Amino acid sequence: ADPALFEPAVVYDDWLHTDFKALVEALSNGEDARKLVKEEASDVFSFPLLCGETCDRLVDEVEAFQKSGLPARRPNSMN
Repeated sequence: ADPALFEPAVVYDDWLHTDFKALVEALSNGEDARKLVKEEASDVFSFPLLCGETCDRLVDEVEAFQKSGLPARRPNSMN
């Protein structure tokens, strides 16, 4: 288990993708940030949030949980 992943009040700077940090900085400075995002559909934008290493850590955590045999409650897709 990676205890740092379970501390909701902390987001480590190195977890974030450099493009996301540039986007936050541009928005903080009142700059036009459209060049830093991709428009997927009308008024729907995407951008990388987490760096690859952070994504790998999250996947490792999910895989470890799945292998643990602990019960997992799945959401009811009919709700």
